[in-house]
Amino acid sequence: IGRQIPLRMIDLDHERPQGSLRGPIIYTPTFVLVENAREVGRIEGYPGDTFFWGLLDRLVRQLNSQS
Repeated sequence: IGRQIPLRMIDLDHERPQGSLRGPIIYTPTFVLVENAREVGRIEGYPGDTFFWGLLDRLVRQLNSQS
């Protein structure tokens, strides 16, 4: 998954995310999937390994269905 959607960490105190987000980032961690400067989806917080990887897989499938 890391090859398909590389991770980029942003320090919100010193940097603004590039592109169009659906709303502000409130919770940490927040994983935002962005393509062509538009938010495709996000995972707010860390719900544990099982849920996180399932949610991430769903986001990747959503991204692939838009291509």
